[in-house]
Amino acid sequence: MPVGFQITQQEAPLASGGVVTLRDKDGKESSIRIARIQLEQDSGKSIHDVDPTSSLVDLNRAGVGLMEIVSEPDMDRPEEAVAYIKKIQSYLRHIGSCNGNMEEGSLRCDINVSVRLEGEGDDLIQGARCEVKNLNSLRSVHRAIDYEVVRHVKKLEAGEEVPMETRTFDAAENVTRRLRSKEEQVDYRFMPEPDLPVLKLSQAAIDDVASKLPELPEALMERLM
Repeated sequence: MPVGFQITQQEAPLASGGVVTLRDKDGKESSIRIARIQLEQDSGKSIHDVDPTSSLVDLNRAGVGLMEIVSEPDMDRPEEAVAYIKKIQSYLRHIGSCNGNMEEGSLRCDINVSVRLEGEGDDLIQGARCEVKNLNSLRSVHRAIDYEVVRHVKKLEAGEEVPMETRTFDAAENVTRRLRSKEEQVDYRFMPEPDLPVLKLSQAAIDDVASKLPELPEALMERLM
C-alpha cells in the first residue's frame, strides 16, 4: 500500500463514548454505543474481476481522508443494523460531512457477526466473530447478516468451528466468501509513526466546531412538534 495510515486508532481516537438512539415503528427505543471515531487514509483498492489472469490496482483515492465510526456490539437483528446505518447516514448528510450515498462509495459499511444461544449473555457467544467488508447498500447489509447468521448456526450445529476471518459479500449470488484470516488487534503490531505528531484536538477547537453545527435532526423534530 502506498499509504494507509491509521493515525488515531490506538490511544487517541478523535471521539469516543457517543450514543445513537434508535426508535422502532412501535416507539421502542434502543441505544447503540459509539466506541470511537478514528481517522484513516484511503489506500487504493485491488480489482479482481476485470482481468481473468491479473489483479489490477486503483490508486485514484489513495491518500483521501476517511472517517471510521466504530460501534459497540449492541445490535442483535439485521433490521437494527440497517436502522443504525440510516441514522448515521442522516447525521452525516445533515451536518454536511458527506452526501452519504452508499452506491457512490461516499459511505461504506463493514459488519461483524457472531452468534449465541437465544437468551444467553455475551459470555456464551458461540463461534468466532467474522467481518464482511465494504458493503455498499442497506439491502446488502441486511442480506449479508442474514447469510452469516445461517452459516454460523449450520457450522456450529454440525460440530464445526467458525474461524475468525474477513469475508466479502457477493450480491449477485447472495453469499459471503472468505477473503483472509482475521487477526486479533494485537497482531496488527501498531507502532508510533515517528514523522507524525500525536493528533490531539483542543477543547477550544471542539467547542468551535460544535458551535457551527446545525440543529441535529431529533432536536429539530422535537422543537417543531
